[in-house]
Amino acid sequence: MTPAHSAGPARPRREHTPCPALLALAGLPGTGKSVLARALAARLFGAAVDYSTAQNGHSMAALYEQAAALLAAGARGVIVDGRTFHAPRVG
Repeated sequence: MTPAHSAGPARPRREHTPCPALLALAGLPGTGKSVLARALAARLFGAAVDYSTAQNGHSMAALYEQAAALLAAGARGVIVDGRTFHAPRVG
């Protein structure tokens, strides 16, 4: 039996230039957002902006501005460890 398609000549490999990434995390308190953000930043990007340590008057907009500045300075990516969601009160 012959294969349905032939491999043909090898294609030249293209250079892959990764574009910067911005990853935003949000969720309920105590679910591991900060742990995940630190682990991903260490393994993938090296840059994280943490809302929980910057709550002293900083808005989420200020954190995104900080992330944009890191990306503009050449960071491969930035993780924004954002504010938590609050569970709705029942009753």
